[in-house]
Amino acid sequence: MQIEINKVKISKSYIKQMYEANSEVIFEGEPLGFVLNVIKTCKKVILMEFKNDYYILPANYNKKGESVFRYVGKWRNVKTFDSKNECDAWWNRYQEVLKYAITHIYI
Repeated sequence: MQIEINKVKISKSYIKQMYEANSEVIFEGEPLGFVLNVIKTCKKVILMEFKNDYYILPANYNKKGESVFRYVGKWRNVKTFDSKNECDAWWNRYQEVLKYAITHIYI
């Protein structure tokens, strides 16, 4: 029997260097937890793991029609989709990720 435990110290600078999760990461990745007040454009950020890489996902998206958006200062960051079904599938998975990312990761 072999047990391996890997610990990685997460810092604010490390999280700021992570890429934002794309649709593939959201659908197939695993939410690890959330951190607060690390990214200036979003108060709550979810950490996700996908293929041994780590990504961030802002937790302030809203849905409107065939697109989802989040406010970044005075502007909006908008993700558009080809169809309403694709947008609904993304939104439902996003809601699941928010529901399962309940562990607060303290930095």
